[in-house]
Amino acid sequence: WGNKQQLSHLELFLHHISGTRRDVKDKVEVVNYDESISAPLAFGPVLQMGGAIQSYVKAEAARGNKVNVYVDMTGGLRNASMLMLKVMDLLRYSGILIRQIFYTYYNEKERRGVIEEITATNDITRLISGAEAFVYYGNLDGINDYFAGKQISRQLKNLLRAMSDFADALVVCKTGAL
Repeated sequence: WGNKQQLSHLELFLHHISGTRRDVKDKVEVVNYDESISAPLAFGPVLQMGGAIQSYVKAEAARGNKVNVYVDMTGGLRNASMLMLKVMDLLRYSGILIRQIFYTYYNEKERRGVIEEITATNDITRLISGAEAFVYYGNLDGINDYFAGKQISRQLKNLLRAMSDFADALVVCKTGAL
């Protein structure tokens, strides 16, 4: 990497990921997407991406293999990226682990490609969705998922315990109404 090279976003992404997975180039499936198409037409390629990922994960799971999904969000937060965030949510609902999310861009000033990991940004949106699920349905799963494995303060532990007790009380109340 010491010498200058011309690389596409995909080549830069593959180079970055290949540090953890040598066979990554054999595992990549490119789904072409034209950002200039109208939003209703955008669903086809995005759903194709999600379907390709689900098919691959299902086949690997049948072989007893665990799959980590790495997502490149190149293109900024436009239609494709926003839709891809929702596809990732659907993949999670299917039990697929999204390990990391990346965003690549070309820094004109420094004249180099940059890869940023943006997994934390997506995690925050999932925490907000979890808070919404708690407010509307008394469901604490999204919030618990966000804080799982993280060091949290005693006060936050107490708050989460109180929220859990409240959620349990709601379930008991609803069950009693049946």
